[in-house]
Order: sequence, then C-alpha cells, then structure tokens
Amino acid sequence: MDPQRNGRQAPVKAAGGDPRQHGRRRRRPRPAGPRPAPLDNDVVMTDAGQPPSPKRQATDARPAARSSSSSSSHMTTVSFASLPISSPSQQAISAMGFANLTQVQAQTLPRIMTGNDVLARAKTGTGKTVAFLLPCVEMLAKASPSGVSVPRQKVSVLVLSPTRELAQQIAAEAKALTQFHGFKVECVFGGSNVNREQARLRSPAGVDILVATPGRLLDHLKNSPGVANQLNALRVVVFDECDQLLDRGFQQDITKILGFLPPKHQRQTLLFSATVPDKIHSIVSLALRDGHDFIDTVGDEDTHTNLQVEQFSAVVPFDAQLAVLENVLRVHMKECPQDFKIIVFFPTARVVGFCAQLFTSIGLPVLEIHSRKSQAQRTKVSNQFREATRAIMFTSDVSARGVDYPDVTLIVQVGLTTREQYIHRVGRTARAGRQGKAVLLVCPFESAILKQLKDLPIQDISEVSAIARATMTPELRAAISGVPGNDAMVKAGSMAYQAFLGFYNSNTKMLGLSKEQLVSIANRFAGIIGLAEVPALSKKTIGMMGLKGTPGLVIDQHRQ
Repeated sequence: MDPQRNGRQAPVKAAGGDPRQHGRRRRRPRPAGPRPAPLDNDVVMTDAGQPPSPKRQATDARPAARSSSSSSSHMTTVSFASLPISSPSQQAISAMGFANLTQVQAQTLPRIMTGNDVLARAKTGTGKTVAFLLPCVEMLAKASPSGVSVPRQKVSVLVLSPTRELAQQIAAEAKALTQFHGFKVECVFGGSNVNREQARLRSPAGVDILVATPGRLLDHLKNSPGVANQLNALRVVVFDECDQLLDRGFQQDITKILGFLPPKHQRQTLLFSATVPDKIHSIVSLALRDGHDFIDTVGDEDTHTNLQVEQFSAVVPFDAQLAVLENVLRVHMKECPQDFKIIVFFPTARVVGFCAQLFTSIGLPVLEIHSRKSQAQRTKVSNQFREATRAIMFTSDVSARGVDYPDVTLIVQVGLTTREQYIHRVGRTARAGRQGKAVLLVCPFESAILKQLKDLPIQDISEVSAIARATMTPELRAAISGVPGNDAMVKAGSMAYQAFLGFYNSNTKMLGLSKEQLVSIANRFAGIIGLAEVPALSKKTIGMMGLKGTPGLVIDQHRQ
C-alpha cells in the first residue's frame, strides 16, 4: 500500500539508532573496468520546507512519493491532457499528480502507441516507466468493451525487471495507472512466496499486466500449472533496464522465456536501457522485429554524470577510510540538519552488513539494504528510507539502478567501482532537476579507477579538504576496539573479510596486484575493521579463489 496515497506514513526506525532521527518527509522544491561482485551475492571469484505543488511531474516509478521541481530541465510543455488517451487514463494521470510529459515520454510515447517495436535509450528518473506503461494500458482499454476490464485468462502485458525492488515499483505504477480501468496487475519475484504467487496468477479475475524478475518468471513457466498457457497470447513484452538484465546474468533466462511467448511478429516488444552495449544486440535480434524504432533520449550524456551533482573524490590511506567516511557523513549531517538523506555504496553485501553494524553502534541513523537481506526486510528498509527525512542507507549495488528514492542529498561510494556503476550510483541524487552531492573514497591501491573517470566533472579533494584528512573519532575507535569482544561483530567481520578478498581477487589484473599483494591487503582490512586475527578460510574457498598456496592465508583445518 502506498503510504503517500492513503495519507499515512510508515513508522521509521533505524537499526540500533534513535528512531526520532528519521522524520516524516517534508515536501520542498528544491569502458573497461573492474568487475563487480556478480549479482551482489558475495560469491567467491576464481582467477578466471515548501508545500507540495498541486501538480507533480511524471518521473520514474515511485510507489511511495513523488515531488516536483519547477526547474526540472527534463520536462516539456506538452500536457497529458492534450494526449488522445482514454478518460480513465486521464483520470489516473490527474490523480497521480502528473501534468506535463518528460522529454523521454514526449519522444517515446507517440512511437510506442503506433504499435511499433522500440529500442529506447533512457536513463532512470526521466519518466520512462510511464512511457512504456501508458501505451500498454491504452492497448488494454481499446481491447475491452466500453474500456471496462473483463476477466481474462491470458496475460496481455509482461514487464521484465532486473531487480525485485524495481519490479515492485513498476507494478505500483501500473496499478496507479489502471486504477480507473480496473485492470489486474500482478508482480512476481524471487524471495516471495511461490504458492501465494501461484494462487494470485490463477485468480478468476485473471491478470492483465504481469511484472516479473526473469528467474522467478521462468520458475513459474516451468513449474506452475497454467502459467505458460497464460502467456501464450501475450500482446506486449517490455524489457526494462535491459543492460542490467544482462549484467546480472539473465540472458539465458530471457532466451528461455522468449520461447514461451508468441513469436515476435505476433506481439509488440519494447526494450528500454540506459546504455546499449554490444551484448544487448543479441536480445534485440531475438526479441524485436526487423524495422524496429531506435529512440535515443540520452545522446552523448550516456557516459557522463548529471551536471547538477557536485562530485568529489579523495584518495585516502587504507587505515583511514572508515574515519574519513564517518567525517563525510557527520559534516553533511551538520550542513543539512533537518533533511539529510545519504546513500553509501560498498563493494559487497557482507561489507555493507559489517559497516552498518559498526556505524549504528556509534549513533548514526543507518539503515541497511543488500541482497543478503530477505525480500521482506529489503522492502521494509526501502520504504523507511523513501519516507524518511533524516537517514543514511548503507547498501550494495542493489540500489544503484532503477530504484527511485526522492530527495537524496548525498551519495558516497566507498572502494572500487566501475565507470558505469559510478555514473548510475551518482544518478541516485539530483533527480528531477534537483541539486545533489557525490563523494568517491578510494584507497591508493584502488586509485586506478580514477583514470577511467578523468573526463567526468569530479573535483579531487585529497589534499585540499580537511574532510579527506580526518582522524578517527574516539567513538569510532572504541567501536572498532570492541569488535573482538562482540561475537556478532566478529562473525560479520569474518564474512566481510572473505567477501572483500573474493571481490578484489576478481580485479587483481585491473589493479595490478599479485596474489600475494591481494592477500596482504585483505589481511590489513581484517585488522582495520577490528578483527584480532585473520579469519580462517576453508580449503575449498581458497581453491575456488585460485589462491591455493598464497602466503598469508589462514586455513580452517576443521572445514574442507
């Protein structure tokens, strides 16, 4: 349920922090590189104050809240009221608070509504969700007597999303757009109860629009009775964030899913992607008809960050990284005491987990979200952060693409990233025309990434800012010193060590590190986070990493 639409706000509480620090939201205008840990699962790598505007603007799916900006450069003067769409859709658009089309919507809507297949380059935060959903709703309306939904046993529209969070947001937007039509929207994704999903899919009311993650959908197609039959008359299939679908390893699943759908000449296919790398063309040839439209709403901006984001970088000593991070957070909290909203990205989920516990213990209002959390936990935290006014969210790359959080004031990236990751993470702030800040903190051994970012408007503050030269506060020092006496922290730290070793092991070539240097750095990491000794690893784990015989590793003799 959308707390913004029903007038209530979900209570917000930081894990271990003062829940009062999370307030209700006040409306106000206001190429080659390191390989990320696959699927953000820490798998072991081998060698190989103003009142709200009465009319808000249509940006990407935001089930909890939207806000407007009179300076939004991505808006047009074309109004939704001027579009030849059905009355129930006009009612929904008005109820959702949308007034004018975004640039992306103005460029893509007319072409999609002709029935053509479309490959569109479009960034998140530009209204692309409405751009592909509204034509689908209109297609359903034209197929229904008097525009009123009737029970159907066939799914008409399928939307594939790379993440659960984005799938839920798209489904929420679809429900909002269809609220006066009565069409049925369902969402299936990994981590939710399969039996309950099966029951909803078998509902006598039918399903008109199905939003899904590829893995869970393929599971239903293979194992849930009747689901394959429900999709064999599909009218439209949408691939959202297609580059991320491929980056997350879903290409084989997508190919198998297409085998269950009507042939491409019998359906319309829409493919939206922030980037169009070569690997996308394999999906294009499989899914899109010849003569499809290519709409580039990004142009030369695809390799650049939002100019409304002030960007800074600092190369900091390895053993000072946590101290500098704390200083960056506290300085920003002091600058924005009433409305700071910070997202901090770390390389792996296990490092997120440890650092979230550590920084919560020193009184910071930290929320934690990553792939190691259950779907229910992730949804709860996502909603808490979305509705909060003063909050910090520690996360892995699960929050970098698609998920839309309003009014983020600062993005911090800690450790190695990629150019593409950097750009999309920075894109979490300064959305809908607002201002934002971004800080990248890397250690000397990670500084090679800066060469790949040298054409971006990033200010190096390594030598000129006191923030980058911060020393450890007594609170943080005490928290780190207390790690050995806290079993939960020792366990979290040991898992963070293994994840750290696995992640950087997959990037030794890019960083110019030998195996011995890698292990030495990882062992330093163990000490920096307060572990009294280097965690032991099983022989199997060491072998999978390709680190057998590397000096410095501690072998757990009790595990194979």
